[in-house]
Amino acid sequence: MIDRVTIPPTMTGPHGRFWEIDQQEITSRIKAAGNWQPDYEATLGAWIIEAPYAHPVWHSYFMTLVHLRTIPGVRPPNIGRLKEATHEIMLFALDPNKPREPAIKGHELPASMSPHNFVGQFIASTDGMALDRMRTTAEKIIDGRLNPDTDYIRWWAAEFGDHMLKPGWDRGDSLHLSNGETIIIPPAKLPSEMN
Repeated sequence: MIDRVTIPPTMTGPHGRFWEIDQQEITSRIKAAGNWQPDYEATLGAWIIEAPYAHPVWHSYFMTLVHLRTIPGVRPPNIGRLKEATHEIMLFALDPNKPREPAIKGHELPASMSPHNFVGQFIASTDGMALDRMRTTAEKIIDGRLNPDTDYIRWWAAEFGDHMLKPGWDRGDSLHLSNGETIIIPPAKLPSEMN
């Protein structure tokens, strides 16, 4: 069951909706609560995305954008195989049993599930361009053109590259049966491969 959110979404599409979280609001609340960490300075934007079509159990996702610049007093960012990367996207499924509204209001961090659904790094000339790319990504999800579930990791790799994925990610997941048999579940096809 999807919890009721009283705040109007930033955007609604045919297959979902999203809320862009006010990053300044979150920053001020975290600082006021005394929970500030210097590495939080890298966060540029965050979105709560409701996409009930994506998975039968959880309906919402948390997407965040950070820059990969060095911050004084913080260990250097972990840059993957794309050495020129300037920004990183992280996508998590949200716990469907926890309310989303406190996170949307900027009162607390969302109840993200672990591990993440996707982490990717990319190159953008400016923070503004990176933010625009994330907004476009959120729009693709609510339009049903980019499924946020892990079964669609190939779609995300096509969007952002596979620079942060472990080697062999594209072979699919292994399902181990009680009779000792192992079945390989291939990753979902890209839309261009579905013809």
